[in-house]
Amino acid sequence: MIDTIIILFRSGIVLVFGIAVSLLFAGVQHKRKGELAIAVFYILMISIQILSWRMFGLQLTMKLYPFITHIPVITFIVLYFNRSWLISTSSVLTAYLCCQIPKWIGSVAAAVIPNRFADHIAYFVAMCVVYYFLKKYVADSVVQLVKRSKRSCLLFGAVPLFVLFIRLCHYGLYRTVIYRRLRGSTIYSFCNMYLLLSVCPSLLQ
Repeated sequence: MIDTIIILFRSGIVLVFGIAVSLLFAGVQHKRKGELAIAVFYILMISIQILSWRMFGLQLTMKLYPFITHIPVITFIVLYFNRSWLISTSSVLTAYLCCQIPKWIGSVAAAVIPNRFADHIAYFVAMCVVYYFLKKYVADSVVQLVKRSKRSCLLFGAVPLFVLFIRLCHYGLYRTVIYRRLRGSTIYSFCNMYLLLSVCPSLLQ
């Protein structure tokens, strides 16, 4: 029972983190009217996830995540904050990739510390640290990059899209001949390195 509660709590936290990072990368400025809309949107998205959990279960909800989370977030950024579909999509996809960093740290903590809660505690702490780091040092560079040209925006969002596809294959939503012949988890881990390779040059400018 407690494990289920922790998983649901983690899912809610990563939802908030992902939306917050998406808004950062889309260059959304926090104003009073915008903050109210964002708060309402948070509540709406969490409600949708809870409804999906109760109706379909956790596993199917994870498979449906792009449809019940990513697409609504992209649409929200486009319609409410007047960003282009390309910028909004690239921002959400890159934010999805950023969500993997706390997961890496949590996995390392679980391997090093013999405690069943080590993964979850490290995951939450890492998420707070990563968000601060992204907001202070990375977000402005990402905003400038995605606004520079359509080509740079496409390149910036292409690899996260591929990683998301591999992740969906990993969950069994899309089984392809290529995925069956390759080790999906290996491709997934390798592609996650794109995040570091794309962020570091921006920090060095």
